[in-house]
Amino acid sequence: MRFSSLIGARGFDACATIPEIIPRRDPGDSHWIARECRISERALARLEVPMADVPTIIWAGKSGVQYTYWIHPIGTTFKAEAGNYIFARNSPQGWYAIYIGETGDLSTRFPNHHQADCITRNGATHIHAHTAPGGDQVRRDEETDLRGRWNAPCNMQ
Repeated sequence: MRFSSLIGARGFDACATIPEIIPRRDPGDSHWIARECRISERALARLEVPMADVPTIIWAGKSGVQYTYWIHPIGTTFKAEAGNYIFARNSPQGWYAIYIGETGDLSTRFPNHHQADCITRNGATHIHAHTAPGGDQVRRDEETDLRGRWNAPCNMQ
């Protein structure tokens, strides 16, 4: 399996934290340096990324409210916290939302997601997620706001 790691200013490198990987560095000298490596599914499941070293993105809802999400590769293990998430893929034009959702537990939502086939078929490479301790209604309102602006193909039901 291919896995993209982001090396942050603090030097966290997900590829270097797991012994089963074969690193390949991309040339460049920017704040975030993309690095690709091959990793086994078993090793990927053990990966825990410090939140301070995870890049973020802002998604604006139909209302104009802006929501900040952390960008994670698919397969990242999350803590058992409530939150919102977006399955996305990166393209030359920017990030593309594939599925927008919310959950009471980020740690159990993704392995058997009910839209997994659609998400895979549409080329999702990352999960954008953030915790949302404000309760069910706050998460649902945010999901509705984002879905109202972004035409995520796997939300079309």
